[in-house]
Amino acid sequence: MILGFGRVHTTIRLTVVTVFILATALTAAVAIGLQYYFGQVMAKDAAANLYTNASDSVTAELRNIAAINANVIELLADNPSLSNSDAEAVHLETFIRVLEKNPIYYGVYLGYDTGRFFEVVNLNASKQARINLRALPTDRWLVMTVIPGSGGATRHFNYLDSELKSRLQRTETTDYDPRNRDWYRNAIAVDQTISSPPYLFAQLNVPGRTLSRRVNDSGTVVAFDMTLSSISNFLRSHAISKHGDVYLYNRNGVVMASSLEEPGDSSALPVPSLTLSSSERAFVDSLPELRVSNETDWPPIDFTQSGKPRGYSVDVVRMVSQMTGLRTRFINGPGWKELVNNFQNGELDLLQPVILTGTNADLGLFGEPFMRLPFALATPADQPPLQGLSELNGQSLAIPSGWSILPVVRSRFPDINIVEVENSLQGIRKVLAREVAATLDNEAIIRYVARHYFLAGLQVHPGIDMGEGPVPDQLHIVAPSDSLQLRAIIDKAINAIDQAHRNYLEKKWLVFEDNQVETSSNTVPSGVFLDIAGDSAQHGQLTTAEINGESHLVYGAPATTAGNDSLFLGISTPTKEVMAPFTDQIRLSILITAAFMLLLLPLAWFFATPIVNPVRQLAAENDKVRRREYDEVIEVKSYVRELDELSESMVSMVRSIQAHELAQRELMDSIIRLIAQAIDDKSAYTGGHCERVPELALMLAEHASKSDLPAFRNFTLEDEDQWREYRIAAWLHDCGKITTPEHIVDKGSKLETIYNRIHEVRMRFEVLWRDAELDYLNSIAGSPERQEDLKRRLDETRKQLQDDFSFVAECNVGGEYLDDEKLQRLQRIAETTWQRHFDNRVGLSPVEELNIPPEPAGLPATEKLLADKPEHIIERTGSTDYAPELGINMDIPEHLYNLGEVYNLSISRGTLTDEDRFKINEHMISTIKMLESLPFPPELKNVPRYASTHHETMKGSGYPRRLPGSELSVPERLLAVADVFEALTASDRPYKKAKPVSMAIDILHKMVLDNHIDRDCFELFIKDKVYEEYALRYLPPEQLDEVDVGLYL
Repeated sequence: MILGFGRVHTTIRLTVVTVFILATALTAAVAIGLQYYFGQVMAKDAAANLYTNASDSVTAELRNIAAINANVIELLADNPSLSNSDAEAVHLETFIRVLEKNPIYYGVYLGYDTGRFFEVVNLNASKQARINLRALPTDRWLVMTVIPGSGGATRHFNYLDSELKSRLQRTETTDYDPRNRDWYRNAIAVDQTISSPPYLFAQLNVPGRTLSRRVNDSGTVVAFDMTLSSISNFLRSHAISKHGDVYLYNRNGVVMASSLEEPGDSSALPVPSLTLSSSERAFVDSLPELRVSNETDWPPIDFTQSGKPRGYSVDVVRMVSQMTGLRTRFINGPGWKELVNNFQNGELDLLQPVILTGTNADLGLFGEPFMRLPFALATPADQPPLQGLSELNGQSLAIPSGWSILPVVRSRFPDINIVEVENSLQGIRKVLAREVAATLDNEAIIRYVARHYFLAGLQVHPGIDMGEGPVPDQLHIVAPSDSLQLRAIIDKAINAIDQAHRNYLEKKWLVFEDNQVETSSNTVPSGVFLDIAGDSAQHGQLTTAEINGESHLVYGAPATTAGNDSLFLGISTPTKEVMAPFTDQIRLSILITAAFMLLLLPLAWFFATPIVNPVRQLAAENDKVRRREYDEVIEVKSYVRELDELSESMVSMVRSIQAHELAQRELMDSIIRLIAQAIDDKSAYTGGHCERVPELALMLAEHASKSDLPAFRNFTLEDEDQWREYRIAAWLHDCGKITTPEHIVDKGSKLETIYNRIHEVRMRFEVLWRDAELDYLNSIAGSPERQEDLKRRLDETRKQLQDDFSFVAECNVGGEYLDDEKLQRLQRIAETTWQRHFDNRVGLSPVEELNIPPEPAGLPATEKLLADKPEHIIERTGSTDYAPELGINMDIPEHLYNLGEVYNLSISRGTLTDEDRFKINEHMISTIKMLESLPFPPELKNVPRYASTHHETMKGSGYPRRLPGSELSVPERLLAVADVFEALTASDRPYKKAKPVSMAIDILHKMVLDNHIDRDCFELFIKDKVYEEYALRYLPPEQLDEVDVGLYL
């Protein structure tokens, strides 16, 4: 029984089975859904527990490190012997023990009030340390000593192995003075341990932090360096780093260390090209390493990330360095005022970035600016738009301390209450806290800081009016006042930075897209971390956040507690990774449920067997129809009447399809033979070619299929479809000739077009003949006494005309090769002139009128006996840009035809010009176009290919694709042999005599030697005497002469 549901029909049995499946699937879906829900809860709980335990472990370890650091520095500071600079051998042993027990330390050192400096470096603490300090893998320790002197300080390097044996000692001059470093000055100033913010180590040029303390009450300070990479390596080595990214950050979101790989430097910057003169290059080579200022907190222009220099201006300095060869080293750590003082004191060689104003013009040489930073105001989002600073009169305005814009604002807007802040971040925070009405900063910096510190509720006002006069908003790299040549080289480099490289820098540092993945920020990746740091209720809690467009689980907890200097441990993990184990369980449950349902299906379907089996048999018979195996279709018997009737109907339908297809095949073959006959009938020169080539090709294919030769061992045409495919391809191999003009195919002489123009040339000679006779008669009338001499000259002229015409006529036939001497004679004859008295512009066809010169020549007109005229050039009207998929690879002449008389008569061999030859060869392109456009069924898919390659050669010089022999199949190679042999032996071509079989085979053999046709196919042709079989059927008896097979095998 069949139930109907609208347009869908199904059996009762199938309906029962379907209901069973749906009910089971619904029950399973509910169970799996509940499992998924509780699985998520369990996964988050497990993650929270894992992160809490990890946080406690990392926090305990960090506090332990801090305690150890404090103990180590205090123990060292309590050792009075460290004040003795003469006991450095003892200090070496002490410091090595400290470094061995604390592998996260990079170096331990002493700074004396005399300017002396002593340091022991653990070379195993950093791979970068070995590279920068030029140490070998066998070196274990490096002892660096700075000794002041009257002529300047010197730094001594001593490389020691693990046995403390010295490998190498070297010395260099230096301006390093520990007394000028913050770690020394701050430790001397206060009697407690000083911990520096991250900065760039002077000797190593890598970021880190320094702990320092004064040794008792002396002028000696002991300190040790701990690279930030060591803390980050500790976080990476922790097991929790396998589950997510770990950050150690402060309340402002600044990352002190993380488990992430450290960002690379700018060594891969795209650098503009710059050429320095020899004197400039020599000057650059003479300079020492230049010390360049680097602010720590002015992103995105000049800042540090984990102590490493970053920002727009840093990249500019690096560009200039790579363009010029200047060696530079960034110095960071001090604030801006200290950097300016260091520059003025000569401790820095370049100060950047600086805005030129009237108050700082004496700092040094400013030179060319490298960028412009327009100013903007930032206010709370609920404030009205601001157009200029004058709208803030009587209100407070925050500006970073030490900024060059401060004097400008004070002088132009004295009524504004200026509040100096430490940096741009502090200014924005004061705005959001409504402690000031606005903050003034560069627009790019405001937007960068607000984005990277997740400061919402801010409104930026660009393009503000800064009052009368210029606004100092261009950034410079300042050089010392006495460094004119250095200034000129830097300016030359800045001017060489083109717009493309400026766009690169702008996109990298000043374009902030919402979906941009952060690679250059020194802050946490989400504002959720800041929320956790500011809300103790969220400590130790798991929350969600979207980071770089992907859902993450975020966890945070205090790592150290020191008031505003507290550090927090943050962990972020993609949600999908946390849920992955439970998701896998859900997938497993689904698979098990599906497998169980599949096991039940055979039982449900068992009772449908009497219906299913006949239907499957009918489907199998239907596949035979699809494969066109009509004779294999049989009637399927069934106890179900409807199925039995369906089977009978199918068998009857197959017989009808078979009869129809046979009729269609006969029709198609008849049309193909009709086309081939039309091509043969089109020209008497190729009569019967399209009929005989298929016969010879099929003979060759039959012998190749039966041959045991290695070349044909894997070749056979197995069924009727393949034979029919090859037969059709052979019939259509020249179907493109239907597009070839008959006068090109039949061109039997060089001057032949629609007719042989030699008759025109003969008439010109006739004119010259009569002109000579008229000249003779006129001359006799005037000088009868010279009749004998004039008659002799007339005879000579007539003889010359007869000789010249005979020569031109011989050239026209094209039977002999024209050497240079004959070509020169042809040119001399062509220069002979004759008089035309009739207008050659009348009685022309519209096409001829298009080619004649626009202005008529005066009559009578003197013309050359043979000429190449502009109207002889027939331009192409169609494009020769063939579709790439056709694979056409032919040399195409510029013009469609060139009918020039001298041009055609000068053909060295044969009667065809390059244009004529291409027009004939072009029939293969037409063949490809015609056949590729036909919807051949699958069993005839190779027809276009077989039919279009018989003019290709084994050496790849043929046409139309110049395919090498390696790309030609056996059927294609056989067809090429058949085409050539038929052409050589054809007797219905008026322009040549049919060659005997022996001569045709000899020519074929030469083509084999020339790698033109396939040797294996040729040898098959000879060994199996296919030529003889063909000749007996299609050639006159006199053509079948004796063939010496031994000459060719």
